[in-house]
Amino acid sequence: MSNTAVETLIDPVAPKLALSVVDRLVALLDAESALIEAGETGGLADTTLAKSRMLLEINRLSTGHNDHGNSGNDQAVPTRAEIVGLKRSLERNERALAAQLSAARTVSDMVTNALREQQSDTTYSNRPKPSSQTTGYGRAFGV
Repeated sequence: MSNTAVETLIDPVAPKLALSVVDRLVALLDAESALIEAGETGGLADTTLAKSRMLLEINRLSTGHNDHGNSGNDQAVPTRAEIVGLKRSLERNERALAAQLSAARTVSDMVTNALREQQSDTTYSNRPKPSSQTTGYGRAFGV
């Protein structure tokens, strides 16, 4: 997702998108989920920043203030359908992020284990030493 697309989603006065905060948050979450599901994690920094700004906007609206000097009370209250849609988008986003985190942990574990095995001289392990490390006594008795 480009910076322009993210900025358009979070800009409360965007002329093309006169959407409520909830609608814009749903669109942002869906866009982020689609990026993750497609394996395109390059735009996640943009969506993370946009989600932070969106949270700030929601907090300001909930306290009755926004960036334009207006009371937040003139913002429409989200409908039940909007809240249900937001919940659905949050659940999808959570699944996508959990899958990405799990994959990152798996790769991290693989790298850690490979490094650990590479650095180990097998002195205290049950693995036999590679033949290049066996000398003298060990060669004679196969240890």
